[in-house]
Amino acid sequence: EATGVGSPAPSAFATWSEAARLAQAGMEVGAHTLTHPHLSLLTAAEQRIEIYGSAQLIQERLGIAPAGFAYPGGDYDPASVREVRSAGLTHAVTTRAGDVLPGADLWTLPRRALSEGACLGPTGAFSSRLARAELNGAFDRLRGAVEVPG
Repeated sequence: EATGVGSPAPSAFATWSEAARLAQAGMEVGAHTLTHPHLSLLTAAEQRIEIYGSAQLIQERLGIAPAGFAYPGGDYDPASVREVRSAGLTHAVTTRAGDVLPGADLWTLPRRALSEGACLGPTGAFSSRLARAELNGAFDRLRGAVEVPG
């Protein structure tokens, strides 16, 4: 109620119990906003409620202070970055594909993601070779994530 959110956003990814087990197993549970908005369409004050409220909810439910933040849909602006930093989070990820290199901006990190079906071979079965290729960036040029030298 303090954050102005009347009901929790629906999530099919994990229950709080499942998230607690992930955290207990050593996985990072990071913040991601309360209602999954396009942050750049919100005022700084609205962004603060979404970002800080998400981190606070994780602290309350899991007893851990999240370190990381994922921008919903990869959407952010300079106010988003300021609010993530002021919420006490140590880093944030975008949806830009790429490797984190030394000196990278901790508040706009690229990441590697495996979308549904990305690691399925021609027969529809999981392919460890395709998974390795995805994680190593083999398809970045095809997706426009890397500029082709010209």
